[in-house]
Amino acid sequence: MKLNKLIPFNQYDTDDDWGTNHRRFVPKVIAYVSEGKMPDEWDQKIFKEYLCDYRGHSVASIQQGGFPLEVQKQIRNNWGVEIKDILQKIALNPDTYMWEEYNRLDTIIRKFSERHYDAATVRMIVTLQPKLFSTVVTGNSLLNIAWYLHKYKVDNFDYKHFRGSTLQKNKLLQQFLLKEYPEQEPIMLATVAWRIPEILDSLNKDMNNLKQILLQKKNVILQGAPGTGKTYSTAQLALAAIGVSDINFKDHAEVMKRYEELHQQGQIEFVTFHMSMDYEDFVEGIKPETEGDSISYNVENGIFKQICRNAAQRTTSNFETAYDQFLKDIAESNESEPFILKTSTGKEFGVCPNTKGNLSLLTGPNRQKNGVLRKNEILKAAQGNQDADWYYYGLGVIAYLRNEYHFSITAENKHKKYVLIIDEINRGNISKIFGELITLLEADKRSDGDHPLTVRLPYSKEEFSVPGNLFIIGTMNTTDRSVGSLDYALRRRFAFITIKAERSVVEEYYQRIGKEELGNIACDRFDEVKAFLENCSSDMDIEDLMVGHSFFMAPDEDAFNLKWNFEILPLLDEYFKDGIINRKWKTEAR
Repeated sequence: MKLNKLIPFNQYDTDDDWGTNHRRFVPKVIAYVSEGKMPDEWDQKIFKEYLCDYRGHSVASIQQGGFPLEVQKQIRNNWGVEIKDILQKIALNPDTYMWEEYNRLDTIIRKFSERHYDAATVRMIVTLQPKLFSTVVTGNSLLNIAWYLHKYKVDNFDYKHFRGSTLQKNKLLQQFLLKEYPEQEPIMLATVAWRIPEILDSLNKDMNNLKQILLQKKNVILQGAPGTGKTYSTAQLALAAIGVSDINFKDHAEVMKRYEELHQQGQIEFVTFHMSMDYEDFVEGIKPETEGDSISYNVENGIFKQICRNAAQRTTSNFETAYDQFLKDIAESNESEPFILKTSTGKEFGVCPNTKGNLSLLTGPNRQKNGVLRKNEILKAAQGNQDADWYYYGLGVIAYLRNEYHFSITAENKHKKYVLIIDEINRGNISKIFGELITLLEADKRSDGDHPLTVRLPYSKEEFSVPGNLFIIGTMNTTDRSVGSLDYALRRRFAFITIKAERSVVEEYYQRIGKEELGNIACDRFDEVKAFLENCSSDMDIEDLMVGHSFFMAPDEDAFNLKWNFEILPLLDEYFKDGIINRKWKTEAR
């Protein structure tokens, strides 16, 4: 994203003190130097500021320092020898880079001390050519700013070639800023240059706060009215919790791209609760599996149990790729004959892929079906879990995958985080879905908590606990009266965060797409709807009731009118019919 979209100038104007001091100081220095005046002819306060005082002139921050007293004396004594002429040439050429003069000045001042006062020397130069350089005068500060521009993937910034001396890097930064803000005067660019890290960090401030709540509580619910972006916020929060920090969390495309990558890797899972969902879907259940005339019943993991297993296993592998290719190859090689494998003791057995993506197990001299080698049980065997079904046969499959498909499994970073997103969490019957596992959600009851608990699952008879590196994010529509209030047993195990309808989001959207006139209309409608709802009698807070900002965002006027007439007004009418508000929206009142 372009920097001028991330940091609109009208939101970050220079403060009066900074601007006043800068405008007082810089023109006077340029005038004294351009006229070739000796130090005694200067206003001594200005001369001291130029060489040493770093508190009041606003060219550089207090951290930059200045020349020590001994070096100041040397500069003053040598002023008329070479320094005056060098600085005068620089000041008289405000639009021209004078690299030969810059280097001469640096060489002369280096003779006055064993220490290199790079920042103070650079400050002497940039004060005289404010059009060409920013006021950032230290190499570390410039690299920090460059890193932030790179971290947030700001368009057109060439981080790879941000190299050279402090002055050369300063030049590159100023040139970049001039292209981003061609209408702004250099003094304004200087304020933005200093504040780039602070401002870019503030873009993610709210998300970082939510992240801290989630990491501490382990479970949060994002609640709010329709259209406030709760579901999208879960994607942002999931990335933040996992540790993604190198993206702009306001860039929808970038967020969803990274979200999908982590979803494909199994670190993020998504499920929507509904009235018919139960424990067998969410945790584990017995599922029938037919093959020919025979029926077998197997324990199948639900999404919650599976992500808990993934989070707890602390390993990473290419199992999915190797196993899927193996299934494909044996299906294509001979559809009627079993594929023969061997156990570690040399005992032969056969396998055939079934319609569920598992392997029918064929044993004995006649290769009769004896059971099913399920994919997840084979992986458990690879992880050394001897409780896996058909463990030794599973090892036979794993041995073949290692030899033929380069299967490998390695220890994983124990701090790797996983996230389960539960959309519409209040629409499910919590007792029916979570069952006895409700207690295990608490932070101190997790496997790494202060009071870890385990339960024995009813179907698989496995010992089960919820790992501490699994985080749960739920969403809840606060205006949905079609379902009861959230189960109190679950409520006290979650932190609740209200996602509000934000007018600023609407403004930023239309600024970004360059349709500010339509944005003014949308913001006016936003204000009207909010004022109407605030004046309605309701037992709900306006934050839980206000129509979300996404309803007011459209690419053109026709699309906005469709949203207004067929989404916003019907929603307000629904509020009235459901008894949420006591007044009906009257179009003519507008």
